[in-house]
Amino acid sequence: MQKDIKKEFIEICKSEKEEVCGFFVSSNENIKIIKCENQSNKRINEFIISPKEYIEVSKSNKILGIFHSHIDCSSDFSNQDIKTSEELNFTFFVYSCLDDNINIYKPKEVEKNKELKRLIKYLKN
Repeated sequence: MQKDIKKEFIEICKSEKEEVCGFFVSSNENIKIIKCENQSNKRINEFIISPKEYIEVSKSNKILGIFHSHIDCSSDFSNQDIKTSEELNFTFFVYSCLDDNINIYKPKEVEKNKELKRLIKYLKN
């Protein structure tokens, strides 16, 4: 996979003492990471991506999923993570700084596409 997307993902997640967030996207068959500003007032354990940022990213990229970090807890998904993933129909990726682990949640209705399958396979290895 171009660059080392897994290494880049982990480095972005470790770069701050608060939750970071963003998108895994596909553009011209290349998978890349777009970090977003966390709009939450409780960034230690919550993330919010602004609708404006989502619209800007989606104009020129195919969004494969949403990522965020967990600073001081495991990579298990919260009930809110699962609910939001299902409501938005986006795969969620989380990296836990505490246990150095990546976890992936795919909503029941998520569209199957080759870029997403390739990204998930790569991040699980």
